[in-house]
Amino acid sequence: MNTNTIESSDTLVTNEESFTIEGMTLAGATINVTAGPEGQLDLGSTTADQTGAYSIDIDLLEGGTTIMVTSMLGDDSVTEEFILHRAVGT
Repeated sequence: MNTNTIESSDTLVTNEESFTIEGMTLAGATINVTAGPEGQLDLGSTTADQTGAYSIDIDLLEGGTTIMVTSMLGDDSVTEEFILHRAVGT
């Protein structure tokens, strides 16, 4: 988690303009990061390394945003969702 980020009521709160999402999944899986209630805003993608680790930097919008991280390999996919709030002026 970024150093200027806290968790409050199941929402991550940061004052940073960008945020790094890191995780583990299946080796070689494609990771897609989207935002919005329906995942309509594409924030980027990456590929997990041979150990399944991945890291992707995203630019943040002001206010609260639902972030969806989807791992896909073949016909299998897993999506995790969280709320990330960029606090401006703090």
